Amino acid sequence: MNLLREYIREMLKEQNVLATGMCFPFAAKKAEEWFDDHFEARQGRAPKRHPDLNNMDKFKVVHGKVTDQWKETPKPIVHAWVEMGDLVFDDQTQYTKPNGVPKDVYYDMYQPEVIEEYSAEDAVVNCVMKGEGPWNKDLVDIMKQRDAWMKESTFREYIRGLLKEDAMGFVHDLAAASDEFGEEGQPFFGGNPGKAGGRAIKRAFNANADHQWLATLDTVHWTSDLEYLPKLATKRKDELSAIMVLPGEDFPPESGEYGLWIKGRITLAANDMDKIYSEFYHSYGPGKEGTEEEVAHRDKSSGRNKRPTVSKDYSRYGQLKRGTEFGEKMAKDIPYVLDKSTWKPHKYNGNEALVDNWSPVGIVVTYDDQAYAIQNVSDLKTEEEIKEHSAGITKMILMTALKIGVPVYDLQKDELWSPE
Repeated sequence: MNLLREYIREMLKEQNVLATGMCFPFAAKKAEEWFDDHFEARQGRAPKRHPDLNNMDKFKVVHGKVTDQWKETPKPIVHAWVEMGDLVFDDQTQYTKPNGVPKDVYYDMYQPEVIEEYSAEDAVVNCVMKGEGPWNKDLVDIMKQRDAWMKESTFREYIRGLLKEDAMGFVHDLAAASDEFGEEGQPFFGGNPGKAGGRAIKRAFNANADHQWLATLDTVHWTSDLEYLPKLATKRKDELSAIMVLPGEDFPPESGEYGLWIKGRITLAANDMDKIYSEFYHSYGPGKEGTEEEVAHRDKSSGRNKRPTVSKDYSRYGQLKRGTEFGEKMAKDIPYVLDKSTWKPHKYNGNEALVDNWSPVGIVVTYDDQAYAIQNVSDLKTEEEIKEHSAGITKMILMTALKIGVPVYDLQKDELWSPE
């Protein structure tokens, strides 16, 4: 099934079917953010424009085509990206490279053909008038041809069904990889899937999860060690365990007193943390994961990647049929959160997400008295002011937030203090 999917995806790319994804909405959103930061509407007076509002050396939206030169048969596809000085930002790299890709690296790798360039203001106006893009006639015609190709036959609808990322595809992929679970040469009936099995679970999750929906979830890592948070905030390449909540939900107070609100790519998620049991940071250190030199090299490059240490036997799930009531029910009888339909967090144990390439959003405090005290000194911004005019745990929380450079929030996600 995996090979079939890869073959079909390549065939679809030939027709520009997978050309845009969310790249145009992503670029439009970046333009809106730049515009909001550099334009001030003033009642009864002319609006105030920052000198960099339309400085295309500092910000521009680019529409054109890109080519992955490492493909065996390179073919340009329609794409949108944002250039901010010497950095490039696009939807495909927003989680793996949230701070941008060097422009020379991006251009060398994808050989972009620039069709149109827009200032932030032009992009925002075009979004209002014409939608998120593309706005160039030639690019629009290419996308129309793509849409027509997709609607040509029921066979292509069947192909789209095969590509559907869902629970059935997930368990089918796990069944296909069942030989990788457990100890080599021994039958696996459930338990610790081992390194290879854990990686197979994450691989299937990556292929079948709805990452666009998962990106809407808020994730927080809980701890009782407030003083460790600044050091933890430097380990952004390491996968971090976190609790997930929906955007409109409060953070639940968990096992720790303080939370580090983070945003990154969710590489595995479960409704019940006991169904992942990814263990702790030191569990992926020297000895179990290699020599000290090997682990040190991994820490400097990709960071420490966690994995599940519990799993049931999925070897028979390959027999489930898509579209049947029994098959679909069994496929969704899994502990993992793949999309909105599988979001059923455990009421007592708490859920768990493994988050990679993350950035800190803020510190979350759980106690009302701490929240009240912090809010009362929200005007303190510098280290000197905090040390002179605050005390005790309030001072510790503010100093920690200042070191990381993030705001402090309560469980309702209301901002209590900001370093800005």
